[in-house]
Amino acid sequence: MRDGTLRIRRQVIHYKDASGKYTPKFAPLKHRKEGEWRDIPAPASLEPFIDRLPIRNASGGMPYPDL
Repeated sequence: MRDGTLRIRRQVIHYKDASGKYTPKFAPLKHRKEGEWRDIPAPASLEPFIDRLPIRNASGGMPYPDL
């Protein structure tokens, strides 16, 4: 976060794997190519949590993949 702005580079999508099960996966933002981003205004209340973003588990994946 910089100057009250948060830069978003990826979104979570539900991807249907070979077994037919839907699993979450990080993907480029809608209407953007890999490497492009979107800047959004962020409230000051988010500031204490900035060092924990992006939120990932120990293996680098999503902490709650069934969200």
